[in-house]
Amino acid sequence: AVSIGYMNIDCFKEFFPKDIDSDGTCEIYCEQYTFSQGGHNYGTGTAVSILEYNTETQEFEVADAWFEPYF
Repeated sequence: AVSIGYMNIDCFKEFFPKDIDSDGTCEIYCEQYTFSQGGHNYGTGTAVSILEYNTETQEFEVADAWFEPYF
């Protein structure tokens, strides 16, 4: 888990190829659990990111990212 302030980001819940924009090329769809640290460890939501492969740099780039809270 990665710790950012009072939040922890855990291992991947989902990590798979998915054609998000329907262009015929799959992006990588990622979901990670997030939870608070301290006296009570409880889930706070899911961090979602979409990775696209850049053929020029031969690296993955974050195409989109958002947070889906649990409430």
